[in-house]
Amino acid sequence: IPAPGASFDQVLLLNVLIYAERPAVVLGEVARVLRPGGTVVTVTIDEHTHADLAEQYGHHHRGFRPTAVRRLLQKAGLIVEGCEVTSRERRAPHLNVVTALAHKPTHARAHDVD
Repeated sequence: IPAPGASFDQVLLLNVLIYAERPAVVLGEVARVLRPGGTVVTVTIDEHTHADLAEQYGHHHRGFRPTAVRRLLQKAGLIVEGCEVTSRERRAPHLNVVTALAHKPTHARAHDVD
């Protein structure tokens, strides 16, 4: 992300993770540019079996289960407040939508300091 660290109070990732070759790198960058206490909302497609659909739209991934999104956010150093399937598309193939809310800690925890 072409911005200095701690530049943003909020970041919204709307269907970004499925297009990213390396989602962990994307979330690491989000954590870098968030100010302490800043929040990120991530909306993505739940894992699915429709390879043809993913290929048609150029997705690098066929979605992410909520547990995977949670794990990626935590590995980026973010505190996850919630992560779950929040809706289902009305049109076929009726994909589920995963929404996660996380924030950057306001200070380093004692065990995080070298």
